[in-house]
Amino acid sequence: MTDVNLTVDPEQPADASRFFAAGQNLLHLLDELTDVESRERDWTIVELRLGSAVATMRSTAPERELAAQRMIHGLAEIRAGRPSPTLWTPGAVTAAQTFVRALGPSSAVLKVAENVIPVDFVLGTRLESITPWVREMPGALRGTLTGFNVTRGNRAS
Repeated sequence: MTDVNLTVDPEQPADASRFFAAGQNLLHLLDELTDVESRERDWTIVELRLGSAVATMRSTAPERELAAQRMIHGLAEIRAGRPSPTLWTPGAVTAAQTFVRALGPSSAVLKVAENVIPVDFVLGTRLESITPWVREMPGALRGTLTGFNVTRGNRAS
């Protein structure tokens, strides 16, 4: 079993809105890094402390443990100045950016097993410099195009 530990505002009272937003975005990042879709409650809180907000989550699902390892190693690579991790999707990069933005100017620490990553200005800056790649799929039409719907009712022909 792998524990994911998030500490927000170490050594001082934590801002509740940032703590809960960061927790929600952390779960979204872990979901993005999981290969298997699951509707079950995969992460449970096994420890919760006050003061500086500390939450520890645990999953017994093997694919979730792998996602936690991918997350912490990927964030360490990004913080060290390396490019986006190879196993990360564009959605995972975006989720990581959202997670760090949710913390705002506060400091935080993320820990998985023995790996500890400061979630700070350095990580935020390096994450923001990564642009999630977009897969472009060229397509073709054959015949007569009489119109198409772009989005939300915008029409072009």
